[in-house]
Amino acid sequence: MVTYIALAALLALTATMALWEYSAGIYYVTVVAWLVVAAGLATTPLFRRMSKLDGLRLTTIVLLAALAIRFLMLFQDAILTNDIVAFVTRGQRYLDGGIPYTEDFQVNKPPAYLLLAAGMGATVGPSLVGTRAVMCIVDAVVAVLIFWMGEERFSRSFGLLAGLLYAINPISAVSIGISGHYDPWVVAFTMGGVWMMLRGWRGWASLLLGMGFALKLYPIVLLPWVLLDERSWPKRLLYVGVFTLPMVVSWIPMLAQNPDALSFYLDYQDSWIPKKGIAHGIAVMAGWDLDSAAAGNAARAVEYVFYGLLAAMFIDWLRRRQLAPGEHLLDWFRVVTGGFYVLYGFILIAGVIEYEIDLGLDPRTFGIVLGVIYFILAGIGLWWLWTRWLPGEVGFSEADQFIMLAAMSVNLLLLSSAQYNVWYLLWLLPLVLLVRSRRIRDAWNGLLVWNAEGSGFSIIPGSGL
Repeated sequence: MVTYIALAALLALTATMALWEYSAGIYYVTVVAWLVVAAGLATTPLFRRMSKLDGLRLTTIVLLAALAIRFLMLFQDAILTNDIVAFVTRGQRYLDGGIPYTEDFQVNKPPAYLLLAAGMGATVGPSLVGTRAVMCIVDAVVAVLIFWMGEERFSRSFGLLAGLLYAINPISAVSIGISGHYDPWVVAFTMGGVWMMLRGWRGWASLLLGMGFALKLYPIVLLPWVLLDERSWPKRLLYVGVFTLPMVVSWIPMLAQNPDALSFYLDYQDSWIPKKGIAHGIAVMAGWDLDSAAAGNAARAVEYVFYGLLAAMFIDWLRRRQLAPGEHLLDWFRVVTGGFYVLYGFILIAGVIEYEIDLGLDPRTFGIVLGVIYFILAGIGLWWLWTRWLPGEVGFSEADQFIMLAAMSVNLLLLSSAQYNVWYLLWLLPLVLLVRSRRIRDAWNGLLVWNAEGSGFSIIPGSGL
C-alpha cells in the first residue's frame, strides 16, 4: 500500500511541476516518493503480474511510461538552465556558417556536440520544445535499453524493475523533459557500450563508448575495464584506436575551419568555475572568488584526489580480483559513500554561506557550525551503513562485478568534478539501477539523487522563497 501511495504521489507531483510551477520543494518531495517506489515496487502484486508478460509487451510498457512522463513535462516552459538555449543557438549558428571555437563563437563541448546540435537544428529547427521532445525520445530509449540489459543478464522481472524506475525517475523528468539537456545521447551510447562489454564484444563496446566520449568526456573512465581482460596488446591498442576514432573524426571539420579550435577548446576546459561540488564548498568557506586562481587550484586538487582514488581502485582490483572480488567491491563502495558524505557536507556549508542564512551568527560561522553538526550526524549514519547494512550483502556474480566497477568509476569521476550538476546524475543512475544487489542499489539510490535543477527557483511554489 505504501508503494502505491508513493507512486500516486510521484505521478501527481510530476504533473504539478509540468502543469503549474517547478520548485525545489516539489522536486525534493518527488525524489522521496521515487525512492519509496524504488525500494518497494518489486514486492507489489501489480509488478509481479506485469513481470509475467512477454518481452514485447514489457518493452512497450517501459517505453510508453518513459515517453508519457517526459512528454508531460513539455507543458512546462520554465528555463531552468540556459544549456538548451546555448545548444539550439550554437546548432543554428553552425548551420549558418559560423566558425566555432573562437571568441565570437564559443563552444565548451567536443565537436560531436556541435555536430549533433546542427543535425537536430536541421531536423526540428530552432524550436526549444522540438529539441526537448527529441531529447525525451532518446532518454526513453535509454529506459528500454536498461530493461533489455537487465532482462538479458539477470531476469525479466529485474530488467522490468530497472527500466521502469529509470522511466519514472524525477531527474530525467526535469533535466530532460523540462531542460532538454543532450546527455541522453551520451548515456545511450555509453549504456550500449556497457551492454556490448557484458556480452564480451569489446570492439563494439569500444566504438559505442567512443561515440559517447566524442559527445561528452565521461565514458573514458570505462575504457580501462574494457581493456583489462584482453590479453593481446595489439588488440588493446586496436580497441583504444576504435574508442578514439569518433572523437578524432569529429575534430577534422572543426580543425579544417579553424586550426586553433583544439587549443581554444582545451583552454576553455581548463577554466571551469566551481559550482556546487566539493571544490565549490572549499572556495566558499575560504572566502575566495569562484573565478579566482585559488578556487581553480582547489578544483584541480579535488580532481587529483578522486582521479587518484580511481587509479587506486583499478590497481586494487588487479591485486584482489582473483582472491576477494566481493570484498574489493564492498570496500570501494564504502569509499564512494564516503565521497557523498563529504560532498553533501560542503554543499550544505556553501549553501548556508551563499544564501546568508543568519540565526545570530555571521553566515560563514553559522555554515561551519551547521557543517560540523552535519558531519557528526551523517558520520553516524555512514557508520551504520558500513557496519550494519552492507555486511549483510550476498556476493556478486561476474556481471555484477563489471556493473559495480563501471558505476563506481563514473561515481568517482562525478565527485571529482568542479561542477556537480543535476543532469550529470543521469550518467550514473542507469548503472546503479542495474546493480542486482538490493542493499547496494537502495543505498546508492538514496545517496545519489539529492540535487535540484535551476538557480533561484522557489522552494515553496508561489511564495518567492
